[in-house]
Amino acid sequence: MIFPTIISSFKGAYNNRNITVNIENTSEYQDYLQSIRNKIGMVADSLSRNSNLNGDITLSFILFSDGSLSSVEVIGWRSSGDKKLQELAKEAVKKASPFEPFPATLSSEKLSFAVTLSFD
Repeated sequence: MIFPTIISSFKGAYNNRNITVNIENTSEYQDYLQSIRNKIGMVADSLSRNSNLNGDITLSFILFSDGSLSSVEVIGWRSSGDKKLQELAKEAVKKASPFEPFPATLSSEKLSFAVTLSFD
């Protein structure tokens, strides 16, 4: 079972200037995070169904306002050191994209997220 957890989400671009946007407490933002969690979790669960891999992988990824993926990278892990698990986690985010476009109330051009995927 995969348990994706968004551990931080911040940094937006507003009016073409890079500034920190405090949107984390809005209901629209929280709903958007939940949709990301759900989609990544379903894909990761499907990809890992027949593997014996386990551990926690933390990824950082950037989404554009249309929901498309800009980049994804591994920023931390707690596992047997198996690179396959890291690649599987990155693949889960890639296959889960594109995500829904940002809600209209999130006026950022892009947002950065960090998510931890726990594989058991």
